[in-house]
Amino acid sequence: MSFWSALWPRALTTKRLEREKQQIAAQDGPWTAHNIPLGHGLTTMGVQRNYDTAKLELCMKTIAENAGKPIAALRILDLACLEGMYSIEFARFGAEVVGIEVRELNLRKARFAKKALGLRNVEFFQDDVRNINHHTYGEFDVVLMTGILYHIDQVDQLPFLAAASDMCKNLMYIDTHVALTPDREFTADGMTFTGSEWQEFAPNATLAEREKMLWASFENPKSFKLSLPSLHAALKHVGFTATEVLPKIDKQPADRLVILAKK
Repeated sequence: MSFWSALWPRALTTKRLEREKQQIAAQDGPWTAHNIPLGHGLTTMGVQRNYDTAKLELCMKTIAENAGKPIAALRILDLACLEGMYSIEFARFGAEVVGIEVRELNLRKARFAKKALGLRNVEFFQDDVRNINHHTYGEFDVVLMTGILYHIDQVDQLPFLAAASDMCKNLMYIDTHVALTPDREFTADGMTFTGSEWQEFAPNATLAEREKMLWASFENPKSFKLSLPSLHAALKHVGFTATEVLPKIDKQPADRLVILAKK
């Protein structure tokens, strides 16, 4: 019996799994980024690798090398987990994982992968990441922000980072766009931060329209991309003692960076 077969619920035959995958795609649209192996040669996107797979591999390698203990001993928070690929992969290696996602369409895909792989050590919750606090979700060894920070508006940037830091005991992994040519600044907690504002959706967009914008913010029509110096400063301000920019991978845009922050 293969590793995947051992994890796979017996009730989910290959045909049933493929059928349920097709039903979700018909209802909510196909997977947009997260190519998750489901077992028996099936993946959510029907390919073996894509750019997001390479990003996941960098994340797994970085956390394994810096966490100070095995992945199976970690508790991990995956903020704005989208279709669940990071949560699923860390859970597959034994970590206890909590994924937070605001859109039900994405959550259905994440929970489908969880069921397909028979994983009991990952939970997905529908919530706005700006609501997170340690009273609700607890503390974590690692906090992942793989594509959410630049979807936060200016006023919530520092409070969001502070709340995430309050829940983080060791590492924060941030994959984000930054402002290469900042043209705005704001003041928070007596500090000045620079960056660029950008439009997520029209101010009059309906709830139904926003629910289908799977790669956009959910409530704030405008978001803010911090400059790299401001991001370093913000992370140190909320409690991290060291921050570093990781080497780029193939196809990574010029304004997209991965920052590892350590307590």
